[in-house]
Amino acid sequence: MDFPNLVTTLHERLDVDIPEADYPQIATVALAEAYLVDRVGRTAAEACVDDRQCAAGRMPCKL
Repeated sequence: MDFPNLVTTLHERLDVDIPEADYPQIATVALAEAYLVDRVGRTAAEACVDDRQCAAGRMPCKL
């Protein structure tokens, strides 16, 4: 996945806008997680659990 698609996917999946000026703050996985936790308020592990529950039909999916 290229970087623009990553930014688009993060926006779609987490409903977070990432301004171009913030791109250096999501340059690595660790930086991106810290940035997103700050912006969204949940960890990647929590998002993963939500995704599995969504896929299993146990909770509504965020689209």
